Amino acid sequence: MKYIMKVFPFIIFIALIAVIACQHDDAVRIDEQIKSQDASFIIKMESGEHLRATYPSVYQKLNQSSHIAKNNDGAPYSLDLNKIQIIERNTYTQYTTPVIGHVEQNNYLINYMLLEFDNGDSYQFLIKYPRLANGLDYTNSVMEAVNGNTLLQKSGIGQPRPCLDGTPELVGTEQQYICETTRCTGPERHQWGEQCPCANLNYCTMPTNTCDWQTVSIWSCTGGSAPSGGDGSDGTAGGGGGDNPDDTNPDDPIETVPVFDLRDANIKSKLLEYSNTTKIKNKLSELGQKIFDPNYHLEDGAMYKREADGQYTDRPPDVLIEAGTEFIPEFKIGEVVSLHMHQQKAWDYSGDAPVLKEISPIFSKIDIHKFLKFRKFRKDTDENIPDNNDDDIVAMLASETGIYALAVGDDEKMDEAFTALGDDPEYNPTQNWDDFTDSFSDRVLDKCGNDNECLVREFIEFLKDKHKELGNQTLGIRIYQAVIIDGQITRWKRL
Repeated sequence: MKYIMKVFPFIIFIALIAVIACQHDDAVRIDEQIKSQDASFIIKMESGEHLRATYPSVYQKLNQSSHIAKNNDGAPYSLDLNKIQIIERNTYTQYTTPVIGHVEQNNYLINYMLLEFDNGDSYQFLIKYPRLANGLDYTNSVMEAVNGNTLLQKSGIGQPRPCLDGTPELVGTEQQYICETTRCTGPERHQWGEQCPCANLNYCTMPTNTCDWQTVSIWSCTGGSAPSGGDGSDGTAGGGGGDNPDDTNPDDPIETVPVFDLRDANIKSKLLEYSNTTKIKNKLSELGQKIFDPNYHLEDGAMYKREADGQYTDRPPDVLIEAGTEFIPEFKIGEVVSLHMHQQKAWDYSGDAPVLKEISPIFSKIDIHKFLKFRKFRKDTDENIPDNNDDDIVAMLASETGIYALAVGDDEKMDEAFTALGDDPEYNPTQNWDDFTDSFSDRVLDKCGNDNECLVREFIEFLKDKHKELGNQTLGIRIYQAVIIDGQITRWKRL
């Protein structure tokens, strides 16, 4: 009897292991079945750098569109060419990117889509998904054909192409099983399924293949037949083409999957993390008191480094004067936050006698250049700190109108802007820098004078605008403002 009692628990344990193993096998089998089922279509995610190398003509069209894009009111916007969604269809390929700086971006997630047909024709649209508190309103999304000289001219007028002459109309939405692939981040840019050494390297990541159910929007055109029955002759898309290149059916219906601006979400998350760390939070409180002290006329600030353990250390300025702060060296490895303040007034010694002069509540032209230089330093510096990315750097400014932050919007454009403006404009200014300075003064400082509301508004537009000194490109910098409730920073909003 004792022997039976000793063996019985062991038998129960073995039986339990067997049940768990069977359940695991079933789960693995189901997971494999899900992954092996046919995807409605494949989404390839490409970087602009790789697309430029492999399909230069397509990249040139996207880059041209980004350079000359404008809202209806004439204000420019651009395309995020760091992340390009590619969907190959029966007779055309869709290239979709997030839109940056559009006047409606706070209410809509906006994507730009280029349709490149096999015969070389190309058409372009803006797709606007209304934002909800917990996602997107797919049922009220709209697609707008882009024409005129805003972006590319439409070609092939009169040919049977989807939504060419009609107004794109949402037919419906449905859940489809879609796979999304990304290349490795190594120099060879291997695709999913190819042998890739990044599994054993610490400077690159492996290619990915992620399959899941996603909401797909299906589009037709007013005045035409439904996508499932259109023959293409009435300006609508024909149906059933799928991804089969041997299919003789007309063009596929346009099916879109939104491309999210993940960089924006990452920036807001990082800013909230930075501003809620004890050191930065305490420093912001200290600077707030100095800003509104009528007898304080010096700038102040600090540089903050994120250590490998996730903790932050600070570095006070070596020189602290009315005109600014100076850190020696200017940047150090691991530093991610540059913080300084603009006091309300400072002594101006340029005349015969010093006078108190009002200080602008916005970033100065030198502040802009220092942030470009900060990004260049991080890019050129070989650091090995976990979770520290080149694009995680920010420059914060506390002033009487609020707390602002500059962040990396387009790293390629920031690099080009830094090259165009020169690396030492204070002591060795280039012609581009002189022209940039004149433009900043004319369009922001001189235009607004001491009107703080005007200064903030015009500075935001200056950052978004394209500048001839930069080859008719933007600076590639985004600006955010802290939302403060009851003395606490609760979130950051993009301006």
